[in-house]
Amino acid sequence: LGGYLAAVWKIFELLVGALATAGVLGVVLGFSLIPWISDIFAGIALFLDPNINVGAEVEVGGKRGRVVEIQLTRTKVSGDECIIIIPNRKFRDEIVVIYSTKPSRKDISF
Repeated sequence: LGGYLAAVWKIFELLVGALATAGVLGVVLGFSLIPWISDIFAGIALFLDPNINVGAEVEVGGKRGRVVEIQLTRTKVSGDECIIIIPNRKFRDEIVVIYSTKPSRKDISF
């Protein structure tokens, strides 16, 4: 009986250790995905916003340029001889200035 209880106890220890490790990994993974998930929801909101289209001139976080592409997690803005890649959450978290609104179709990439 003593050997049986020792074996059950070892299995219990292994199971508890595996579950604790899985819980910690789940928390770490969950926290690491928060910015990415935030970008996705902001991208959906950005795609549905009628004021920000491809071709619109915007300023976000002090960076000004013309929107050239709207993707699910980021937006590309053409600046002064450069392309600026802006995470979509910046459009939600910061002040956005829209200098022009040009009716244009939205190109969304996944």
